[in-house]
Amino acid sequence: PVWWFGPPAILKGWVDQVLVHGVAIEQQPAGSPQPLLRGRRALLIQTLNAPRVADSLLMRGMATQFWKRAVFISTGIELAERIALHEVEGIEPRDVEAAEGKIREAVRRLASSVQSSVE
Repeated sequence: PVWWFGPPAILKGWVDQVLVHGVAIEQQPAGSPQPLLRGRRALLIQTLNAPRVADSLLMRGMATQFWKRAVFISTGIELAERIALHEVEGIEPRDVEAAEGKIREAVRRLASSVQSSVE
């Protein structure tokens, strides 16, 4: 979920407690932390009650920037794909089904890319 164009507090707390020194980053005595999760890819799925235009034009993708710039770049994770569901309050069942199809296909693509890199 996206709240105020950022992650909800409980999710931000998870990031703060899990993606820590020695796990996701190596904090240097001086300078920037070094990423420890290189070679990993992420599928970002977000739900927003805001319309797409507010997300992309008015807020300039702020909901995604936390993940791209703060989390993924810092830890070395590559953003494979982002899927966003907008205006979810009152969303129609056909739109949920369409989103589920997009998510299934994105997971399939991500899994096949992981599988082919292992082989």
